[in-house]
Amino acid sequence: MFEDNKVCSLLNRYRVELESDLMLDKVYTKRFIEEVAVLNTPKTLKYYSKPETPNLSTDIYDDLPEHFVQKSIKRAGGHGTYVLRKDGKLLIEPTGNRYTRGEMLDNMWKGYLKIHSDDQNGTVFEEKIVSHSDLCSLSHFNEFIELRFYFLHGQLFDCVISSQSTKSVKERYTSTVNKNFFFVVDGVISPTIYFAIDNTINGDCLNGFKIPNWDKMVDQISIIPKLFRTQFLVVDGTLDQKGEFIFTEMCSTPNLSRLTETGVRLFKSFNTNLSAGESVAERWMKKPRCWDCAKLIDEGEYLCYSCQERRKLHGSEEGTSRRKS
Repeated sequence: MFEDNKVCSLLNRYRVELESDLMLDKVYTKRFIEEVAVLNTPKTLKYYSKPETPNLSTDIYDDLPEHFVQKSIKRAGGHGTYVLRKDGKLLIEPTGNRYTRGEMLDNMWKGYLKIHSDDQNGTVFEEKIVSHSDLCSLSHFNEFIELRFYFLHGQLFDCVISSQSTKSVKERYTSTVNKNFFFVVDGVISPTIYFAIDNTINGDCLNGFKIPNWDKMVDQISIIPKLFRTQFLVVDGTLDQKGEFIFTEMCSTPNLSRLTETGVRLFKSFNTNLSAGESVAERWMKKPRCWDCAKLIDEGEYLCYSCQERRKLHGSEEGTSRRKS
């Protein structure tokens, strides 16, 4: 697989640690993108730290909207991520999987254990984003269609669309395997000879499908890599029903096995030296910020007043270790 290429291994060593910490924590990433890049992100409904989880009551779901997303704060490869609908006391995934609230709290904890996370992890509840109607035609479930943009030295060199396949949702709606992948070149789904990918759904070929608002979206997203010193960035998101880009997350060490032939060629052509100087992201991370919500706080503190009170309410310790800085 291409992800085993020596060039990839070399490139992934040229990352800035503070920037990597920022991207690892979804709450930090969202706040950074909202404040600095001024892009839309899913609305945060609730947040709970890992130390709070054992003491949480099922009534935490009472005031959530009918549809919402529950996911781990730290990058977890889909573990602990659920797209849910409330039906009385039950929580239901788009595939029909049904959970009691107690079972979902257990799943929250198991998600932490699955990725061996430390106490700086947590769970965030977000609004559910439904993608643009044109994008939804690429999905069996007309839900969330993810666009993944690959940047190297600030240049967009590849884009992939992913949606759930019938096979993957039989196990879990948020499964990270067996998705439908479509390769995008200049805003159009294109065939690829680098991988044996069937660009069809229900027998209809999707080659030539145009992504709505492509140029505007690329202009918006291209702001992001300019804020980092790490050369290789992947930005995830979707177009919402109004045609506006919604940022969801980013990373610097993604799976590279799904690049197009053009993407692989461009990737190999770049140098791998770190950019000079301190980045906007580094300066942002050096400021004292609340461990839980990433708001600015006074020097020497690590939780804002609101997060301290929330933790006390659920009988959790304030924490025993500091985030790297």
